[in-house]
Amino acid sequence: MENRKPKCEGKWELDTRRIVSDFGGITQTARALKASGNDVSEGAVDVWRRRGAMNMTSLLHLLMIAHQTNMPFNLLDYVKPKKRAAEGGQS
Repeated sequence: MENRKPKCEGKWELDTRRIVSDFGGITQTARALKASGNDVSEGAVDVWRRRGAMNMTSLLHLLMIAHQTNMPFNLLDYVKPKKRAAEGGQS
């Protein structure tokens, strides 16, 4: 049997806009995280939403919130190919 290493071509990012939307928007996401013991502001949630990245602690809290409320939340559903910045444009 050949030793095959999986290849993951391209660059990927988290669809944080969709995550925040699925958790009810910026305010509801921040409230749910605060209620679970992760004290984040609405401003922080908005930054994740726009940046396409978030910290692992908050992501784990969202996974646990989804699990405890029987919300379907498969992280792979929120992974998308990273868009390339236009040449000469901002990243």
